[in-house]
Amino acid sequence: RFSPPKNYQNEPFFKGKPTHRTLASQHPYLEEFVGRPWVYTVDISNQTAIKQATEEIINEHDKLHYKSEGFLPYEFTALGFLERLGALVYHQSFCPVSENIALHKAATASSILPGHTAEEAVDGIFDMNSCFWSRKEHDPWWQLDLGFTMPIHTIRIDNIVDWAVAKKWKETSAAPFMVVILDDQIRPVASKEYTNERLFYEWRDVQVDGRLVRIEALPEEDRSSRYFVLCGVSVHAEDPKPPVWPELRHLDVRAGGAGQSCTDACRHFKMVCEPAYFSNINSIRKLSSQFLCVEKWSNSSAALPGQIVKATSSFGTGTCATNSEALLFSCAGQDITVKRLCPCRKFQQGQVALPPKTEY
Repeated sequence: RFSPPKNYQNEPFFKGKPTHRTLASQHPYLEEFVGRPWVYTVDISNQTAIKQATEEIINEHDKLHYKSEGFLPYEFTALGFLERLGALVYHQSFCPVSENIALHKAATASSILPGHTAEEAVDGIFDMNSCFWSRKEHDPWWQLDLGFTMPIHTIRIDNIVDWAVAKKWKETSAAPFMVVILDDQIRPVASKEYTNERLFYEWRDVQVDGRLVRIEALPEEDRSSRYFVLCGVSVHAEDPKPPVWPELRHLDVRAGGAGQSCTDACRHFKMVCEPAYFSNINSIRKLSSQFLCVEKWSNSSAALPGQIVKATSSFGTGTCATNSEALLFSCAGQDITVKRLCPCRKFQQGQVALPPKTEY
């Protein structure tokens, strides 16, 4: 055991290296996840502790009759490796996901073809039998009501879902059209035009707050009437991201103490810190669930997200700060002026990379 623990501030080997790790012993994994009677951790300079540990080892050996081949943690065995591989194959997904906040919301239109509804564009069913159709008219429009003002990041519009059908029914092309975002006072806050014929259209990085999404057909050159067809409209408040592993349902958000790393904070609750979850808790909303946020800020630090508990030149006491640099997310980061917000999860004994068997 190292006393005091070794880190970049007191150990030449770590000095100048981009790490906030603190080593309390020569092998933290064996100390924390294996432990006695197989692993005894002592301060090598403490002769009394060495003598006591040696006597305990002899007594345990005589009492339990240990076999001489030693102990191999389950996760280092071939079966343990195959279990982790099987969990990844069956449960990990690489498809980007983000909640569709338009799903099943109220919609209206300039006209609706009999047998269809305006809500078919937001029913989540991408099928030719579940599309909104307007009557054949000049300048048709369709409008979605999100219910209240919400942040909008991405809007995706699926026209005819079958290209062969789209070619046959030339009059059903949505283009040219314009997407208009309006606030709760029905004032336009952003808009974008699309003139090219495609199967789907995607407006990314919108970055505005709005309540209504209106899609208006722009006049054709010959001013002819036409049908207006929308097979799917989805609205996302955030950029779709690949799902994390282990799944987010295992996330258990905890607040650490002042100057405490997330590694230590999660260990206090008999859990492990899961770095894959940091991007999901790096928000003022998550910080507010654990702390009373007097002010809000963002900065790049390995000790964030968290709450400032001691005023600095940049932050006042009680400030909740998110981490502006994802590359600095760290379970080991710590700062005496910060109480960290930590992404913890339970783990399977002998298989730290996996949640308990009953949970996956």
